Amino acid sequence: MARIQAEDLFEVKVEIIQQMADLDPTGDWMERGARALENLHTATGEGSLEKLYA
Repeated sequence: MARIQAEDLFEVKVEIIQQMADLDPTGDWMERGARALENLHTATGEGSLEKLYA
């Protein structure tokens, strides 16, 4: 079950990166965007939305 959830999450992240790359071709979505999706904190240090709403 965890493997399926991880695969689903990965597929969603790939879709987000691909759509953002189309919307903003000047951005570095394939590298910096992918790392940002893995980072649990924002650039300003806030926690994840899951933690904020928990």
